[in-house]
Amino acid sequence: MKTLFILITFVTFIIFFMEALIHFNIGKNGVNKTHEYIRVSDDIKMHVPDKDEILEIVITVLIFSSISGLLHRLKRKMRQNPIKN
Repeated sequence: MKTLFILITFVTFIIFFMEALIHFNIGKNGVNKTHEYIRVSDDIKMHVPDKDEILEIVITVLIFSSISGLLHRLKRKMRQNPIKN
């Protein structure tokens, strides 16, 4: 059971983190923002977050990944022990 919680949290973390980086780059590519970019192609450029920005993203994503894992665990417990009227 604990292994499943860790697996679900880890997978959710990876997916949320990738999504967070996409949103982060959308925000960094806004109008009138000056940042250093890595040019991926002629049309695509990426900004690599600094350590403080990465830490903020990791903490936020880890919190929500853990919540996802806990909700899955709670759902399984409720299925195993349904409330009887």
